Amino acid sequence: MQQAHLVPNPPVTETFAYEKGSIGGVTLLTLQGTLHNAFEGRRIASSLRTKKLIVSMRGVRRFASWGMTEWMDFLRSNA
Repeated sequence: MQQAHLVPNPPVTETFAYEKGSIGGVTLLTLQGTLHNAFEGRRIASSLRTKKLIVSMRGVRRFASWGMTEWMDFLRSNA
């Protein structure tokens, strides 16, 4: 049996980038690269307009210390 991949394999990169899209009442947030000071968790969280969120971290290579702080702020903002 074959499984369909909902999120394509992202290119391997260290540079942080994200894509955000909404369909109906669901937002898909795709993160890639290294989460560091360029990841503004609170700002991204405040831009979400749906109650349901899917986060794809398949392309995340690692968390830098500042990125972990921002990630925790992101999670708190969306809890």
